[in-house]
Amino acid sequence: MTSPLMFFRAVPVALIRLLLLVVIREAGEHVYDASARLIDQYDFVVVGGGSAGCAVATRLAEIGKWKVLLLEAGGTPPPESHVPGLHQLLLLGDHDWKYYSAPHKNIFFGFTGNRTPYPRGRVIGGSSVINSMFYLRGHRNDYDNWEALGNPGWGFKDVFPYFLKMEDYRGKITKKNAHLHGFGGPLTVENKKWRTPIVQGWLKAGKLFGYNTVDPSDPNLIGFSVVDYTTRNSMRWSTAEAYVKPSTFRSNLHVVLNAHVTQILFNEKKRAVGVKFLHKGKVKSVHARREVILSAGAINSPQILMLSGVGPADQLDRHGIPLVANVPGVGRNLMDHAYLNGISWTTRNGSSFNVLDTARPEVLKEYIHRRDGLLTTAVSIEAYAYPLAEVGDPNWPEVQVTFLPFTVGNDFGILSSHILGFRKDLYHQYFVNLGGREGFSITPFLARPKSRGSITLRSADPFDPPVIDLNYFDHPDDMAAFIRGKGYKGRKCEW
Repeated sequence: MTSPLMFFRAVPVALIRLLLLVVIREAGEHVYDASARLIDQYDFVVVGGGSAGCAVATRLAEIGKWKVLLLEAGGTPPPESHVPGLHQLLLLGDHDWKYYSAPHKNIFFGFTGNRTPYPRGRVIGGSSVINSMFYLRGHRNDYDNWEALGNPGWGFKDVFPYFLKMEDYRGKITKKNAHLHGFGGPLTVENKKWRTPIVQGWLKAGKLFGYNTVDPSDPNLIGFSVVDYTTRNSMRWSTAEAYVKPSTFRSNLHVVLNAHVTQILFNEKKRAVGVKFLHKGKVKSVHARREVILSAGAINSPQILMLSGVGPADQLDRHGIPLVANVPGVGRNLMDHAYLNGISWTTRNGSSFNVLDTARPEVLKEYIHRRDGLLTTAVSIEAYAYPLAEVGDPNWPEVQVTFLPFTVGNDFGILSSHILGFRKDLYHQYFVNLGGREGFSITPFLARPKSRGSITLRSADPFDPPVIDLNYFDHPDDMAAFIRGKGYKGRKCEW
C-alpha cells in the first residue's frame, strides 16, 4: 500500500518537474557529463563534485595546459532544485545520500531509533543543490582560532579577500555593509526577497534586548539578521551553476557524473596516483600526473581514504582492507552543531505562512511569471540571532538562535516529521494539533561544540554507508553553553 508521504512526493514531484521543464528555461537539464571523452591520465583528478569540488576543479581548469577530471557520484540537478521553495522535496530523495546518524546516546529520544537524518547532496553541486541556500561566513574568531592552532593563512584577514573575490552580491547596499561584500564573482548572493510579516517582530524583539539588526556577512556577528541566499534572480545558484556550468566549454575540463569512487590508487612510494570508480556498471581507473584531490565532504572523504587503506590500522584490519598508511586521525574529530527543534508558538493568520501553501497553483503561477512570492524562499530558517556569550569572549557567540516562520506541525506531518526523523507517536502527541495553523519556531544551535564525533566504516563495501557518530553533548561544557544561550548579563534573551 502506498503511504501518503510516498504519494505526496512521487506524483506531485513528477508533475512539478514536468511543469518546470516546460515553463522555466533554466530548469532544463544542462549537459555536464563528458564521460565519452574520458582519457587515461589527467594532471588533476578531483573526487567529489560538491560545494568545494566544483570550485576546485574549475579554478584548476583555468590553467589551459592542465587537464582536469571531476568525478561526481550523483547526476544532474533535478528541475525542482532550482526553485528555492521546493527544496524540502529533495531531502531524503534521489539526490540525497540518505544518510542517518548512528543512534545518539542519552539525547534525541524523540527521533526514530534515536537517529537523525543527515542530508548530503548526491548530485553535481553536492549539498549546495539540496540545502536551504543560506550564505553565512561565520565569525572572524572562528578563522583566527584556526590560525592560532597552527594553521597560517587561515586567519580572517587572510580568507576575507577570497570571500570578496568569489561573491557577486546583489542585495541592498548601504554605507555600513558595502565593504563586507564582493561584486562580479561567480557565486551570487541575494537578500531574502519574500518575507513574512512576523519576521519584523523578531527584529524588533532584538532591538528591545539591545541588539542591532546586522548583515549576516558581518564578521563580528552579534545581533539579529534576516538570512541571505545563494540565489540568482530568485533561483538557486549552486556551485554547479556558479562554477561548473560556465566552464563546461573548456576542453581541458572533463566532468563524469554517476561515477562512484571506490578507491584511491597508490604507488610503491605511497603516493596517490589515481582512482578507481564504478561508472555505468563498469569498474574504471584513471591516473593523475600531479595530484588526486579528495573533495568528497566531511563524511565521504574519510570513508574513501579508509577504503583505500589510509586510516586507523585496527579498523582497516577488522574489515580486511590492506594497509597503506596507519593514520589514526582519519575519520576522527568530527564537529557538528547540536540543535533543539520543535519549540513553537501559534500566531494569528496572515503573520507567517502555511507550508502547504507552496503547492497552491496561484503561488506557483506567481513564481513562474514574476519570480516572486513564497517559492522564492526556502521552507526553513528566515532569521538569526547571535547573542553575546556569557562565558569567555562575550563578542564570540556560543549559540546561534534561528527563527522559522512556521511550526513543525504546520503541514500535518506530511513532510516535516519524515524529513526531521521524529517518532510518529511523539509527533502526534505534541504537534498534530498544530496542523494548518500559522505560527513560528525558535531553534538554538550550538556554535562552538567541544564534543567530537567520528566517521567509521560499516564494512569494506564502498556502497555501504559509513557510521556517522555525531557524539552530541559528549563534552559537559556543550550542554552548559547550550543552556546559557538565552543571553548575557543586561541583554538576556528569554526565548
